[in-house]
Parts: sequence; structure tokens; C-alpha cells
Amino acid sequence: MSQVKSSSQGWKIESFSSVERVEIDWVFHSYVARGKITALFGEPGCGKSLITLDWAARFSTGRGWPDGTPPLQRTGKVLIFATEDDAGDTILPRFIAAGGNPENLLRIHLEGDTGFYFDDPKHLEVLRMVTEQNRDIGMVIIDPIFEHMRADKEQATREAYAKAGILQNVNRPRLSCCISLVKTSCAAAVTMALVISAR
Repeated sequence: MSQVKSSSQGWKIESFSSVERVEIDWVFHSYVARGKITALFGEPGCGKSLITLDWAARFSTGRGWPDGTPPLQRTGKVLIFATEDDAGDTILPRFIAAGGNPENLLRIHLEGDTGFYFDDPKHLEVLRMVTEQNRDIGMVIIDPIFEHMRADKEQATREAYAKAGILQNVNRPRLSCCISLVKTSCAAAVTMALVISAR
């Protein structure tokens, strides 16, 4: 039996022998896991958005991953939020070139064409309802995250991780996170790909 030390002040110390081991549920083995946050670091222009679109294309067709590993999920739809690249002349051509199925690439259009902000509770509720009502959505890409926040874009990198924690609670039983982080001389820009289990 594990040893537990308690305090009348509301805390206790537990041995790790009392912790139940849980296997990681991989989406892309060794890179992206459901319920986890994965960080990719690189300079601007090095291809982080291309990587997320490649993941989206593979997810949309049920193909294997770049290292040759087989698909660990069935074919699903991808919901994308992107502001830096044009949908028609950049995102769609790149997605098709990566072998994606355009029928499985989706976006949300808000009335009045207002931006979609992930630090807005109303917008998070829209995302929750969309993913709940469309269970075949298996991946959500947000590129970049700071363009989808009303908060100051000069925030420290740790603030980006805090925002990622908020997003994880949108649909937690089905959700995992991948964050692509770009560090520049004046700010931190974050590209976030949320990978939702397509069960």
C-alpha cells in the first residue's frame, strides 16, 4: 500500500505507486497525442503552416504520416481558422497539393464577417456547438492563435500556453492540442493545431 502523508491544512503527499499508468493515445505517433500539447519551434517562413496543412490533408484522407507510420485514426474533417493566408490562392492550393480532400476542409463564417476570437466565451461556445453537432470534425487548426485573440499580441510565450489550456476545455474528452510556436525579436506568434479525436 502506498504511503500517504496528510495535513490538517488541506494538503497531502502521495507516493507515485498510487498513480495509475495511462498509455498515450497517439494521433501521429511520437508527435501528436490526444489530450496533449505539442510544440514546434521555428523561425517565420520555415514552413509551420505547411506542416499543419500537410497534417490536415493526411487526416482528411486517412493517409499515413510523413515518417511512414500508418494512420492511427479514421478519415475525418478538418476545421481551419487562418488569417495570414488567403483561402482561395494559398490555403486551398496548398491543401490540394498535399493530397487533401477539399470536401473535408471546413471553416466557420460568422454573421457580419467578424473575426473568430478564442478568448471570447461566445465564440468558444460556437466552436463547442459546431464540434458537438459535427462529430466527423476530427481536427481544428488555428493559424496563428494571436490573430484569433483580442488580447495584446505582445504577451509572453507562457500566456499562449495558458490560452491553449482554455481551448482544451472546449470539448475535452475528444480533444488534443498541437502548438506551433514562432519566436521573433519583438513578439511571440503562435500557430495552434487542435487535434480532436474522430471517434
